[in-house]
Amino acid sequence: MPELPEVETVVKGLRQPVQSKEIVRLVSLRPGTVLDQRARKPSGTKNCHQMQICHSLETCPHESREGNPSITPLTSWQISQNANLATSATDFTNLGTITSLERRGKYIIIQTSQELAIIVHLRMTGKLIIQEGLGHSNDDLYHSCDSHGRSSDGRCHSPDPLCHSHENGNPPCTPATKPNPTFPKHTRAYFEFADNSCLLFIDIRTFGKIQILSQAQLPEYFQKLGPEPFSSDFNPGYFLGKARTRNMPIKSLLLDQSFVAGLGNIYVCEALFRTRINPCLPAKQLTKKQITNLINEIRQILTEAIQANGTSISDYRRVDDKTGEFQNFLRVYQKTSCPCGKPVAKIKQAGRSTYYCPTCQK
Repeated sequence: MPELPEVETVVKGLRQPVQSKEIVRLVSLRPGTVLDQRARKPSGTKNCHQMQICHSLETCPHESREGNPSITPLTSWQISQNANLATSATDFTNLGTITSLERRGKYIIIQTSQELAIIVHLRMTGKLIIQEGLGHSNDDLYHSCDSHGRSSDGRCHSPDPLCHSHENGNPPCTPATKPNPTFPKHTRAYFEFADNSCLLFIDIRTFGKIQILSQAQLPEYFQKLGPEPFSSDFNPGYFLGKARTRNMPIKSLLLDQSFVAGLGNIYVCEALFRTRINPCLPAKQLTKKQITNLINEIRQILTEAIQANGTSISDYRRVDDKTGEFQNFLRVYQKTSCPCGKPVAKIKQAGRSTYYCPTCQK
């Protein structure tokens, strides 16, 4: 599974190619890959004037600006009950222009001018790959409409489903049929941009998800995630306070995303080796000195991995479909011996493979 360095590498790789691009549509090619989970008002209640559905979890900004009463916040249950699960090849439009790309834990957050947040979770085998064209020319699809809303072949080729030329009462014309583009195997969804480029979501095992939310939902969506490893909130005092109440092994604690967000199996094994901490040691037995060293090594190893564009052991790829390089610098993960020449042991912890050196990590 892509961990913090891999997701950070993807986000950095996406910023220049897709920042400020208009999303023409997001197409789900497999049922359940794209989830529209914007907060929707239950039937029978007042709608937001601007959107017909209210995306606010607190006070609707459109109602407030007009001096109207605020809309009652939706509960998490209401949001889940109104979530729209794409059940076939489905187009999501009116998503706006990309205004920012950020990372939170192992999640990619794409914010748009429509006050939306599109969250991509790569899970086990997901990857985002940039493709410069859809395999056909825009000139073949979208011609300028004349004053009657028609091009020379009598069809409307505007990418806007509500062609501007119809605004003055001109009759609508037959939409141009868009050919299906050809994508690599295991493409589950794609973003199509106004410049004819696209961003492919490829996922062999189909665990990955793309979720559409309103930006107002982000605090609640991420409320259970712990602090970022580079955050000042992830400090010895925080670590010690949490560890005291946990009897679980230190490795299991570090993999708990509610404790610290973004760490995964590879980097936890490597950080524990560098600090000579046995992964089976109960978290509450760590000393303050061990905790301080561990935090420092976690940050150091993550920095090194980001600089090397992540670790490619199986499926992870950058947005240009190239591999990362940090797999060349691993010391114990999937190794038979550590740098000291001592045998590396492999054990199972909570269903995950743990690699460590019993000699160095007593």
